[in-house]
Amino acid sequence: MRLEALSVLHLSKKKEKILGLSLDPASVLHTKSAFFVDTCQRSLWIFKSEIIKKSELAETAFEIFQGLEAYLFLLRMASGLESEVLGETDVFGQFKDAWKKSVLLEADLFLDLAPWIQRIFEDTKEIRTRYLQKLGGSSYGTLVRKFIRNQKDQQKELNLSISLIGAGKIAQSVGPFLLDSEIWLWNRDSSRLNVLELELQCSSLYSVHKLNTSEEEKAWKEASHVVVCIPLDEERDRTRLEWFRIQGLAFSMHTPCHLHRVGRSARVPGPRLCTC
Repeated sequence: MRLEALSVLHLSKKKEKILGLSLDPASVLHTKSAFFVDTCQRSLWIFKSEIIKKSELAETAFEIFQGLEAYLFLLRMASGLESEVLGETDVFGQFKDAWKKSVLLEADLFLDLAPWIQRIFEDTKEIRTRYLQKLGGSSYGTLVRKFIRNQKDQQKELNLSISLIGAGKIAQSVGPFLLDSEIWLWNRDSSRLNVLELELQCSSLYSVHKLNTSEEEKAWKEASHVVVCIPLDEERDRTRLEWFRIQGLAFSMHTPCHLHRVGRSARVPGPRLCTC
């Protein structure tokens, strides 16, 4: 397949939340076969196409890239340069995992995409080695663990408990880095929570407690730290932050770490809030 035929349909989950999914991706792809990649911040459909009508995407949440533009976008994405946390590595792992499952693709599409996907992997590794060693370069888990340890050292905390809110990809990525503390797990989907609990219990040196759906307030009010791995919800977040602040009145001043807004922290009273 020529580079000119490499095509990417991109849907930012942030834009999707604002604009809504007003268009069926299949109506744009004009093909029944595409390599689908679902990450924490975006959805991608990678496919072969000689002709794309960009006018079909006007006033929608979708973006389309083709040829060299498509390759460069995939390279930036895989390198973490399109991520909220610049240079983070989780997205590269998600991209590689998706490709490992691509055996379900049609044979012709797999053969067309394989050389380009492999080249993106190789170029991503070279970029990370040569240019991104001191820029980000961390997974969400290592960033959160570093932040919590710094806070623990400053406050000389002995009995540390961490509420991990969510059980999706980010929570699965962050959880293993928090196993040197007591962990409380909360998620609306109990089946996904059960899977995460089993994964963490196998390696944790401390207790891993699964909270019931009705115990969300406890997760926010009683833990030393709260690590949030679920999408923002304007209505529910008002209540959650109120729980957080009520408990925080008993604590000293601390700096919250928001992984979507690194470098724009503000000092607020309360326990530590890390939002992924």
